[in-house]
Amino acid sequence: MIETIGVCAGPGTCLCRFRVGADTIEVSRSGRRLLTLLNGRAIMAAKSDKEVAERSAPVMARIISVLGKATEGIKVACSVVDRRYAARLGDVLKTIRDNSDHVEVETLEKPGDEEQDSGPKQGYPSASLTEGVVAYREHIAEVGRNISSLNHASEVLLRTHLAPHMWGGKEVTSVLGAVKSGMARLAGEADTLDAHLEHSDTGARYVQACLASGRDTHVSEAISRVTENFSSIKTYASELAQTLHGLYDIDRVFKASTGYPATWFLDSSILMDLGYEYDGLIGNMVKNASVEASVMEPLLAWKIRFNSRAS
Repeated sequence: MIETIGVCAGPGTCLCRFRVGADTIEVSRSGRRLLTLLNGRAIMAAKSDKEVAERSAPVMARIISVLGKATEGIKVACSVVDRRYAARLGDVLKTIRDNSDHVEVETLEKPGDEEQDSGPKQGYPSASLTEGVVAYREHIAEVGRNISSLNHASEVLLRTHLAPHMWGGKEVTSVLGAVKSGMARLAGEADTLDAHLEHSDTGARYVQACLASGRDTHVSEAISRVTENFSSIKTYASELAQTLHGLYDIDRVFKASTGYPATWFLDSSILMDLGYEYDGLIGNMVKNASVEASVMEPLLAWKIRFNSRAS
């Protein structure tokens, strides 16, 4: 079973920070894990520096590209917060530069050299908690649809059998094999995803009713159901994004290894669907961070107040 990222997890020790306009991405050490945080909320977890460079960094690059476009291609400012991480940062930066869509990463000498930007963070617009819960239910429904489409597209593409002696086939087969292995590892988690989505929506529906009526009889349990299942949902989304990046990036691998585009060997319409849905998954990961700030944290604060009154 994959360890969940958690909701409202402590930030740990910040190792490095990327600033994209008003948004920040950080790599932080928390206990035995390395967390990737977007605006202070954990969106990915890794067990080692190698995992950060090889699995998390490509997804960070896609997130940076999304945030960069949202801020008109602003430069990415990177700073080392913990000097002991400076030597490790080179591999992460190389991966990000290789996978970003013409986003320029500028390495700063000191954390204090970052430009301070007081602009708004991405997230839901200011609204009541009731409206936030309603928006959350819509969000997780979209996440479920998005993940289902991605799983289907990847399953179809991974059925492809390439000629064993194809020129450059060894490199391509290695990437496809790694993706297949990763998807097999996620199979058990995928079986329980629908339950996590349903339970989180059920809890959110009850919380929504409590907010509307003023009743809060079982609201503590409902909030626990919402937050625990949200943690499982965002963990699965994170693992899926890291696992499928190799397939998302397969056209570059085909061209580099065989000299031919991936569409010569893989179903072009399914490949386009996967690319579209993968970009949607990255957008949902960005949204997960704002959901945590605008919905999960206020709900947990309400739970604490409720339990204090009850004790």
